[in-house]
Amino acid sequence: MTKVKTLNVRLNPEKIVDKEILDYFDQSLIPKTTLVKTALIHEIERLKASGDPYVKDNLKASETPENELDSSFSAKERLRGGFSAFSDKDI
Repeated sequence: MTKVKTLNVRLNPEKIVDKEILDYFDQSLIPKTTLVKTALIHEIERLKASGDPYVKDNLKASETPENELDSSFSAKERLRGGFSAFSDKDI
């Protein structure tokens, strides 16, 4: 049996969410619960706001070269920032 991990995410139900993001989650294999969608959307927005090179929106996609990686952040640091879905043992 696997361990169940909890997500500590602050939710803002009044926020208007981009329809394209919701359509993506509706078409994916991710469970279609409001909590999961909202948590993932807030994490994507947080990563965009922090300038994560792996999260691109339509406006910034042409400005950032696809092969450019920011070596100052390790994958572990990127995953850790406020979204506790993984423990140090998992990474």
